[in-house]
Amino acid sequence: MSARTLPVLVVLIALAAVGVVIPAAEARAAGAAGGDGDGDGAGAGAGDGVIALVGGEVLPVSGAVLPVGTVLVEGGLITAVGADVDVPAGATVIDCSGKIVTPGLIDADSALGLDAATLTGRLPGADVVAADTFDAWDARLRTALRQGVTTLHLGAGRTQTVGGLASVVSIGRPGAAPFVRDGALVVNVSTTAAASGLPGAARVAGIRALFIAAQYREDGLERWRRDLAEYEEERLVDAALPEERLLLPPELLERMRRWSPGARAAWRVAAYKSMGRPKSYTKPKKPRAAPRTPGDDPNMETIASVLGVDDDDDDDDDGVRRAFLRAELSGDVGAALSMVRDFDLTAVIAGGEGLRARADELVKARVGIVLTSTGDTSLPRTSPLARRLPGLGAALAAKGLRPAIASGGAAPARFLRLLAAREAGEGMSPGEALAAVTLWAAEAAGVADRAGSLAVGKRADVVVWDGDPLAAASRAAHVLVAGREVDLASR
Repeated sequence: MSARTLPVLVVLIALAAVGVVIPAAEARAAGAAGGDGDGDGAGAGAGDGVIALVGGEVLPVSGAVLPVGTVLVEGGLITAVGADVDVPAGATVIDCSGKIVTPGLIDADSALGLDAATLTGRLPGADVVAADTFDAWDARLRTALRQGVTTLHLGAGRTQTVGGLASVVSIGRPGAAPFVRDGALVVNVSTTAAASGLPGAARVAGIRALFIAAQYREDGLERWRRDLAEYEEERLVDAALPEERLLLPPELLERMRRWSPGARAAWRVAAYKSMGRPKSYTKPKKPRAAPRTPGDDPNMETIASVLGVDDDDDDDDDGVRRAFLRAELSGDVGAALSMVRDFDLTAVIAGGEGLRARADELVKARVGIVLTSTGDTSLPRTSPLARRLPGLGAALAAKGLRPAIASGGAAPARFLRLLAAREAGEGMSPGEALAAVTLWAAEAAGVADRAGSLAVGKRADVVVWDGDPLAAASRAAHVLVAGREVDLASR
């Protein structure tokens, strides 16, 4: 090979490498669109052109029902919803005549796709993230997708007291970035959720002790930051002595400003001794030392991230991580509400029958609510958790609460709409029952600004049903996830 052909070969190899790397980078960027490092699966490349779902009954959840409406999807987002929407030329049209169009269903507390180590607590630490152990290729996900479930709120660990960080993920698009990677901190307050063997009171005391320890750590960090700022200010502002300003060059004076008080004092003592004036400068007895840097503690830092201290009277909770508290019995719910008040938590409480007796307190606390099936149908009749009375969802909705309905990790996610149908049969209106597995579930998962209803600007997770979404015989005819239709064929 001649020296003349070598540069050409290098250029060709570089171009080939660029041709391979750029598409992968674009795919990652498209999947990671969203704030704070969380992807929403929408954005450039999320959908293929414009898709128009035309002629079906549209149930937006966040607005009035459209007997005959159109939903336009482009770029992974919903761009129009209405009865008189112009379909652009070249759009892919899906005829929904005689069918019902709804948002994709959201399971507000799921364990689907999580490995056993995450669920049973063999991965220690409050900073364990559910999405990091999520198997996006789990065969059960496709079954849930065929039942209209497009989004999962993965509730992380269920057997340890602190279950790590929950995640919100889409199904049907393996490899896509999660909606929310490190979301709410999961705390298992219920005596049936944590497997430490401690009585309920002892477990609650342990949780409170963790919160208090995290508070003390935050207070200590704040003191360290304040002491460090004072130390740096003292070190930098300390003025040079008159003799130093007169005799020393500016470069050395600037360097001295950055010395510690002890180093500066030692230099001055030596300098005055060298000038034969050892008594002209008196070294401080105890030069101030830099404050000791506290060690890292990811567990405590994660726990402390839910301890919101709101100096304002508004409802702005930006920057404060939510707490996802599982509490089944009435006493557990009361303990969870007490922690919400005492530690200023922005919280969602997931549970069963125990929520009914505390409904008024839940309204006052303004917490999110998730109804799980755990303890309602899967436990022996002798268990106190099996004593579930009908109409729980209706009773909470009547109080003005917006309870989400979730599988709770016990019932498969594919049964989610049947759980909603059960609540509808026990007193919830069909609209409330549908909202409980769409918009209200999105609120509980912290993604209501991006999912949960058919509204302009939200991600295009859409299901077209061949009948009533809450009817057992109905099937999903079309499912779109982030603006792309998913193949529902069995594999």
